[in-house]
Amino acid sequence: MEDDGDGREPKGGGVLKETAGLYVHVPFCGSLCSYCDFFRVANDGAAPGWFVTYIIKEGKLYREPEPITLASVYFGGGTPSLIAPPDFARLSEGLREIFAWPCGIEATLEANPETVTREALAAWRSAGITRLSIGAQSLQGEELSLLGRRAAPSDVRRAVLLASEAGFDRLSLDLMLAIPGQSPGSLARTLDEVAAMPLDHVSAYMLDLHEGTPLYARVVAGGASLPDEDEVADLYEQLCGRLEASGFLHYEVSNFAKPNGECRHNLRYWRGGDYIGLGPSAHGCFRGERTNNPRSIGEWRAALDRDEPPYEITAKVTERERFENSVIFGLRLAEGIKEETLASFLEAQGRGPEQIIGQLLRHGYAARRGDGRIRLTRLGFLSSNSVIEYLLPKDYRA
Repeated sequence: MEDDGDGREPKGGGVLKETAGLYVHVPFCGSLCSYCDFFRVANDGAAPGWFVTYIIKEGKLYREPEPITLASVYFGGGTPSLIAPPDFARLSEGLREIFAWPCGIEATLEANPETVTREALAAWRSAGITRLSIGAQSLQGEELSLLGRRAAPSDVRRAVLLASEAGFDRLSLDLMLAIPGQSPGSLARTLDEVAAMPLDHVSAYMLDLHEGTPLYARVVAGGASLPDEDEVADLYEQLCGRLEASGFLHYEVSNFAKPNGECRHNLRYWRGGDYIGLGPSAHGCFRGERTNNPRSIGEWRAALDRDEPPYEITAKVTERERFENSVIFGLRLAEGIKEETLASFLEAQGRGPEQIIGQLLRHGYAARRGDGRIRLTRLGFLSSNSVIEYLLPKDYRA
């Protein structure tokens, strides 16, 4: 049975058993992409074996007499597929000794195309991975080169084919929009290939340049130019239309899935469920506390060497925050939220729900569903940051 998203799963007789998602951050990358601002370090070769030992050691901080039941597992990064197959088997076994890892739950591994081999795929399946998320970003060579990606388009095609042949029917591909030089024509060529691939999920994120990255410096220096707002809107419309025509449901602002192909781990975030974060820079939200690991391998290791939790408790989750998040993240989903919930949210700010909701409806940012829910339209998804700012002004936020 799928968990209900609030961190607890119904069991027989009405008894509730606690569940949590598990996120493991693997910071190692074969090379550093020009746009990436995630915590990562260059490591030319397999991730070091000691890293697995420390992840297991951190996991043991959550060991309890009745093990916490995992609802989903997600290995992200960085490049988790750089963990050598024997070490990945050791990691899986170590986590299973700490947590209750039910057979068949969604367990996702992010993989860069150039790291996907038949040996690795067999090892991942044996270790309990049920879903692969392959980082393509584009299927155009010029765009991949600008982004600093190691993989060529042929590597992406080969990785998807090998994964499918190995028995992975849960396959996701990452794409990027608003790449300098990206055009409707280049995006169409990428999407035509994507539509023909054996995928059940596509994530498509807008390029968000961060100061300090090489691509940011290149754009500032005039060596590359970003599409303007109208061009970005056109690319997004093109992406949504093509994927929907190919049988993908647009279930979240940046995510598309074939029926039953939604990423259950990410849905857990968006629906407010508990999750535990392991590894440098990993975040967690567990039993009403938000945790944050240091963006430093040295600091993370040093705390574990002292047998201390590496994380800082950054906040206690209040009922007000839970309520606000249920609105903010609920509107990111195509299912939307109950209109009465949104009305209560606005009333709590001393604002008139009829006027605010009416504005969203009149300007085409939102629509009423037949079941009493409000959802964002495609225009609302494209402008979701502005919509959230309109609904939750900065001076009100907790």
